[in-house]
Amino acid sequence: MSRAQRSSDPSRMLAERVRARRLRRGLSLHALAVLLAAGADQGALVQRLFRLERAKRPELQLAAEVAHALGIPLAALVAASALDAALYIALDRLTRAQRLRLLLRWRRASSFPKR
Repeated sequence: MSRAQRSSDPSRMLAERVRARRLRRGLSLHALAVLLAAGADQGALVQRLFRLERAKRPELQLAAEVAHALGIPLAALVAASALDAALYIALDRLTRAQRLRLLLRWRRASSFPKR
């Protein structure tokens, strides 16, 4: 698989972003499993996380739980680019009112779609 193909593969992008975010937080797979595992089998969860980070049978529900545990929106893990991921994270940190004001400003400043 070429680099271009890997970068456009959603499973691969998800795997790379989950791993990068986990490492940025200084967490091992086991430590992330502890954050996620409210009484669940941590050993099995570590194996699921390992498969998720290797793009082997990624689980959307697990990815959503990981995103929540890392304090980022799921969209940031599956975004098409690092810039898009950063934008999703920035938008997620705004209040609903701030997001609405920003959207209105974008619409006024450009030909932003008004769907």
